[in-house]
Amino acid sequence: RMLNILVPTDFSDLSKVALQYAIRIAKNLNGMVTLLHIVESNNVLAVNPLKKGKVAQIRKAKDELSDLVREASIYAKSKVPI
Repeated sequence: RMLNILVPTDFSDLSKVALQYAIRIAKNLNGMVTLLHIVESNNVLAVNPLKKGKVAQIRKAKDELSDLVREASIYAKSKVPI
């Protein structure tokens, strides 16, 4: 059974430091890292929650998350699954 470290991120510098620590722990314990970012919804009961602004916000978050995964993979320099 593989250790899975969940790392929440808001893409800030501080959350990137937390990710670096998680990668080090995963390396030492032969584990993996899962990144989590939540896109906040102001109106949970909205009829159409995927309005133009929300779609753009989700797209931006996906792009930032992809960039962070690439950056983390370079930092890991090993086979730590992210």
